[in-house]
Amino acid sequence: MTGLNVAATNDPDPVTYEAGWDSTAGVQAVLLNAIVYAWWLFIGGTFEILFGGMYLGSTQQAQIHVSSPWASLFYVVVGVVMVILGFGILRLERWVYWAAWPFTLAYTAVSIIEIVRWVQGTPIVAETVFFAGLNLLFALYNVYLLTQADTRKSLRFGIFKGSPMSPGMAVCGIALAVPSLAVTLFVNHIDKSLSNPTLLVVYLLGSVLVIVMAFTSLRLRSWVWWGDLAWAVVLTGLSLYVIAHQLDHVIRGTSVDVQGLIFGAVNLVFLLIAVYILFLAEVREAFLGTHRKQVLFSPRTLIGGLSLAVLALAIYLLQGDLGAPAISYTVFGMVMGTIVGLLPGADPANRISGYFAGLLLAFASYVARGGLLPYTKASSGFVVLLMLVVVTVITAVVRSRAWFVLLLLGVGTMYGLVELQFQAAPSAYLASAGLAFVGILLGFGVGFTVSSLLELELVPYKSNPALASQTTAGSNSTAHEPAHGDSRGKEEAR
Repeated sequence: MTGLNVAATNDPDPVTYEAGWDSTAGVQAVLLNAIVYAWWLFIGGTFEILFGGMYLGSTQQAQIHVSSPWASLFYVVVGVVMVILGFGILRLERWVYWAAWPFTLAYTAVSIIEIVRWVQGTPIVAETVFFAGLNLLFALYNVYLLTQADTRKSLRFGIFKGSPMSPGMAVCGIALAVPSLAVTLFVNHIDKSLSNPTLLVVYLLGSVLVIVMAFTSLRLRSWVWWGDLAWAVVLTGLSLYVIAHQLDHVIRGTSVDVQGLIFGAVNLVFLLIAVYILFLAEVREAFLGTHRKQVLFSPRTLIGGLSLAVLALAIYLLQGDLGAPAISYTVFGMVMGTIVGLLPGADPANRISGYFAGLLLAFASYVARGGLLPYTKASSGFVVLLMLVVVTVITAVVRSRAWFVLLLLGVGTMYGLVELQFQAAPSAYLASAGLAFVGILLGFGVGFTVSSLLELELVPYKSNPALASQTTAGSNSTAHEPAHGDSRGKEEAR
């Protein structure tokens, strides 16, 4: 039997969210909700871990009713439990149903307590209140899923006899959670400095690596499997270091970091589960199978990216001749030129025309705000409203959603670069908007040329017809409507 394919593209190397479940595993609506729930658990659990370590463990500690080390540990444990529940959901294991109920109750209680204390005037920072609100929303979704009639019926497998699952989603969950635990442990219990520029660069670049690994895991790339294993080794070393260090304090009778001991133990338990998932036969076959031919990178994309990097360097070297503002406008224009060149659904002439029409509309709005009308909030709001109405009318006349995107990109580029300077000196509208326009023109030409010469173009998304027929319950209109892009016809696309 084929698995439930939640999404697919016509990319030659597609990203798919294949659940891996047999078509008889349960009611389709319940299984689709379960996939959403699994993603929420993986992503939400990662944010819980990072919130506990990178925020509560930092100098910007929230003033809550328990000490920050215990609060930080609580959020980390909650995040770990969420990711483990996500693994259980993917395997449709029975224990998830029973574990989710007490987890939801505890989650709800803690969130409500924090919100109530904030309402009563307890000095709790806004970020903590916002996070508590998100947690409460997640708890409500838990209740919604668990109370569906067929949820318990679908979660019917034993703990070590789970259903076939999605290797990509499972490895994605590991790619998100394990590095987050490693960074949180390091920040909380090894080196609490978040202001060190070197460490900050490492954290930021590490975050980029984690995001790339999480996305690429859905392509079933073998290097991500090995990367997850390497992160597991790093987390094991850090956890053992913290545990050994604190046990040494116990022997000497000095102060012991109890939270660090617990954190390290929790990490080791989670690592056992993560490594077990990685070495499941279906996961190893999906990522390391000899039948899979994998290309490490796209040559065109690599050449295009390196070309843009060299051109950006050349532009920055001209800063003494052009001035800092012009350089920033040019680099931004180069990026936007590349993006416009990548957009599907329109030929080069339409792409350029739509984008520059948006730029000119934004330029005209600044002329109206700074030269024709008195500068007030009401007049500025009216001009912006009128500009967006004109964008909508042009799109309706041209009958192209590609033009709608391009017009908005042009308007957004100009406003993003000029608005702050315009508000500081409305009378200098012509100088600020004109300089931005010229800088964008220069950079746009460079970026658009690179993407066009290398024939780089995004592949439009196409929904899975089989899934559409399953989820629309006989609704012909939804099943046959294109997902997005300009696929309604050649005349609308162009």
